[in-house]
Amino acid sequence: MNRMKGQRRYEEDEGAREGMNMDEGAREVEEEEEEEEEEEEEEEEEEEEEEEEEEEEEEEEEEEEEEEEEEEEEEEEEEEEEEEEEWWWWCNKLYCCCCCRGGRGGGGGVGWTIASSVIKVVGVGSSAFKSGLESQCRQ
Repeated sequence: MNRMKGQRRYEEDEGAREGMNMDEGAREVEEEEEEEEEEEEEEEEEEEEEEEEEEEEEEEEEEEEEEEEEEEEEEEEEEEEEEEEEWWWWCNKLYCCCCCRGGRGGGGGVGWTIASSVIKVVGVGSSAFKSGLESQCRQ
């Protein structure tokens, strides 16, 4: 009988040990699962951060491009204004030259028409225009 009691105790102890081992194994599995979940969460957070950084960089690039476009537009407008001012300066100079000498060679109106065509064809400020201006005023 004592032997049977000892055997039962041994079996009970062994069962308890196995139960502990099972609990320990289950704990290990749970811990591994928790670690995997934490790693996945960290990876997701890193991916989100990277996406946010990329979006911020894209926004910055877009803003820079917009600023550059605005600057280019402003420069173009300034150049156009300068060209127009120069055009009017040359036209006025030529008109004055031709009108002051008006009556010769058909008067200032003819000179103005020629001046306008010279300006359109050759461009203001070019040497060809200036020589055209001088020759027109000499007539």
